[in-house]
Amino acid sequence: MTLDAWCGHCGEGFRLAQLVEEGRGGRCPRCGHVYNHEYNAVVSTTSTQIIAAAAALDDALSRLADIAPELHVDRDLLYATLDKHLQR
Repeated sequence: MTLDAWCGHCGEGFRLAQLVEEGRGGRCPRCGHVYNHEYNAVVSTTSTQIIAAAAALDDALSRLADIAPELHVDRDLLYATLDKHLQR
């Protein structure tokens, strides 16, 4: 699962994984803007956790669809929950 993000400084989009790739140093991969130094460590750690969680969710949903094709996850509720956390 690819997660996209965008820079609040330049507005350009990028893959969230680019933010935590070695050598980025808490900079926007598009414009080079240095994000607030006080939260760079938290952003890096949390972004890594989000990427891992998305991969785990993707894997779990695929397995569920293979094993129990008649069981359906409430997509609207899942999306609403995600939207609640992503709204700014």
